[in-house]
Amino acid sequence: MTLLGLLAIAVVTTPLLPSAASAQPLLPSTALCTTLCSTSRTTLRSATADNVPELVKRRPFGLAPDSASVGVIDPYPGTRRVGDIDRVPEFTADVIGWVALGRVLWSSGYDQFAESPTTWPRDTESYGRRFVTRSAQLVSIEVVRHGIAAALNRDPAYVPCACTGFGARLGHVTKGVVTDFDEDGTRRIGWPRFAGALAGAVVLGQLQPGQGGAGTVAFRTVGTVAGSFLGNAAKEILRSGKSDVIRPQTP
Repeated sequence: MTLLGLLAIAVVTTPLLPSAASAQPLLPSTALCTTLCSTSRTTLRSATADNVPELVKRRPFGLAPDSASVGVIDPYPGTRRVGDIDRVPEFTADVIGWVALGRVLWSSGYDQFAESPTTWPRDTESYGRRFVTRSAQLVSIEVVRHGIAAALNRDPAYVPCACTGFGARLGHVTKGVVTDFDEDGTRRIGWPRFAGALAGAVVLGQLQPGQGGAGTVAFRTVGTVAGSFLGNAAKEILRSGKSDVIRPQTP
């Protein structure tokens, strides 16, 4: 190649190469990084606090993580009671109300059908015994549950969800089996319900022959807690026209 050709190639390629003064670094500048990081943190805070309801609506059943001992951002922060908790009327209704009577009739009727305990035959006298012992179980459950709820400042009642949609409401009903709300509307682990179910199972085991074994007590405790799903579902379905029970969602 001639000297003239080499000079021509040099002239053509030189403008394509960055000079030392004009070259840009491959990594972003410190100022740019600071701006991007600050924007990311702001967006994250907004997503995890201000827009939680919108984010949770896209989750299956509207579920969000709960915590056993600390408050969490509930997926629907408007789900809480209006005003103070009136504990005495609610305890009375849970012990001698129509729902309480239905619970005793159902449980004693099931025992009569299953002939439990087996030493009690299927006659009128035995049904009376089953009805009385199941009534004692119910009273034990509610005394312990309401007592611990008052001590821990928990709401003993089921509060319908402020959400809409089948999936979200089903998630709310399901979580209501093992959680409850404190007076500030924060969801907590439902220790009052667990303790009440255990107390009722122990009392029933002492009153009915052959029902006091550890396995039977544990089975009935779990059954009582799980059975609250049906009660929660009924209250959620019948919530129509009771918007005064829940507060509007926090914007």
